[in-house]
Amino acid sequence: MMPSNFIYSAFITPTPPPERRIVARINESYLDQDGNLVQTDRTYAVPEIDVQLPAFYGGEKVYGEGIQTIIALLEEFQHRQLAVDTVRIYNDQYMELYLSAGITVIVNSSADSYELGSLLQSMIAVFTLEHSFPSVIDFRFEKPVLRN
Repeated sequence: MMPSNFIYSAFITPTPPPERRIVARINESYLDQDGNLVQTDRTYAVPEIDVQLPAFYGGEKVYGEGIQTIIALLEEFQHRQLAVDTVRIYNDQYMELYLSAGITVIVNSSADSYELGSLLQSMIAVFTLEHSFPSVIDFRFEKPVLRN
């Protein structure tokens, strides 16, 4: 069962310099690697983060449960060529990443991005060889839980 609440707050900070790396999109703004919301005329092919935020205009910094975990995971997954379409953040104990491969990955804020990226990449390689992919991989527990 999916949680129904989103927990986030946004605070105004100076607009980040243009050399910031864009990692995701939230509504009509983009999120850089430091959690800053960036307004730009450019279009980036990045995952969508599905969160509820108050009105924002660019230049705000997004703080909240799990946002730094998600940014680190998106960067690690991109490095490992694991394409993420959408991210849903419910709270720090329940975040979903929807991979382009049709797999939903569930994590919490204690996830180590390098370790999780490495393990997920290895698991997907095995699934590819076996021609059998789970629909959900839940990494919130000591050992990953697979669901079809």
